[in-house]
Amino acid sequence: MTNTLTFEYNTMDVFASQLVELIRASKAVKVIDSPYDPQAVRRIQRAAKEPMTHIDRTKLWD
Repeated sequence: MTNTLTFEYNTMDVFASQLVELIRASKAVKVIDSPYDPQAVRRIQRAAKEPMTHIDRTKLWD
């Protein structure tokens, strides 16, 4: 069984940085650094929850 966790932390906080390093050092954990901007991901997730707007292509230029 695999679970996924996402951490958002202040890199200037000593405790948080040490905790992340401890997690990275564990052999039972696989760390995957996301190439995506976290703010962009949040905007996409928020937009997916909003009602969709449908535009009729035939009436687009009327």
